[in-house]
Amino acid sequence: MFSDDVRNSILPYSFSTLETKSSIHVIGNNSISDSAIISYLFSGRQDLITRPPSEPIIDFLRDVAFVLAYRGKTLMEVVKDRIQISIGDENTLCTAYRLVHIPGITFRWINNYIQLVPRREWKKYGMVFNAIPKSATWSIQLPKKLGGVIKHNMLLRKLVLSTEVVPRFFDDFSEGIGKNQVDLTEFHNTRTELMANATARWGWDARLIFKDRVLEYYLLYRKLKFARTLSVLREYILSEINQMLSNLGLPYEIEILGLLKPQEFDNVLDLFGKGEYVFEDIINLL
Repeated sequence: MFSDDVRNSILPYSFSTLETKSSIHVIGNNSISDSAIISYLFSGRQDLITRPPSEPIIDFLRDVAFVLAYRGKTLMEVVKDRIQISIGDENTLCTAYRLVHIPGITFRWINNYIQLVPRREWKKYGMVFNAIPKSATWSIQLPKKLGGVIKHNMLLRKLVLSTEVVPRFFDDFSEGIGKNQVDLTEFHNTRTELMANATARWGWDARLIFKDRVLEYYLLYRKLKFARTLSVLREYILSEINQMLSNLGLPYEIEILGLLKPQEFDNVLDLFGKGEYVFEDIINLL
């Protein structure tokens, strides 16, 4: 649930529609070729290069946000290709890049990433491991302001514990012996508290699973904090993408228009804490 909510909320559902002023803008996107190169980079598909660049960028942003929430980091290979672009009645071959997720176990070795090939694939690929130059990869991990990878893994372990329906030792009891000594209501309350505490840094409301145990004010505070966390994550992913574009020598820069920045959320949270924001204003803001 947690990773799915991060993916679905990193950008509003109404993003880049006629009903909102929020949008993705690509500086340097001045031609059909530019548009095709950008769309190919983030979709990795030749058949989608005629789509507006904002569409694959939005999908890519959401996918990266999901992976970061799910495991705290991700590694991709930057593959250099030649793609065919139709301009008028002419077809032109153009150099382009695409990002490919590197599956399996990988580790850093000097200036390379070593990818361990699963045993079942050894015969197919004729190799046990694959060395990928670091210069041909793009890696991203959760920033320290959101806990970093180590603390995030601790959060994920707590979330796994908080989803258990019954205590782990429950099935060890012989039928009818000892089970009546377990207060499942108290266990479920403790599980809910663990989920709320584990995600306090993010402000995730756990889809209102603990709404009956807290005040409406606190629920709105959690929603605001979660929105602020996603703003931090969104800005961070965007800065890492723009750095990658610069490293590849691509003359583009992506910016997101119409969404609140972390500093603006800080101001709203401060005013909300002082009682200067009514509930309706917060709901409309979210």
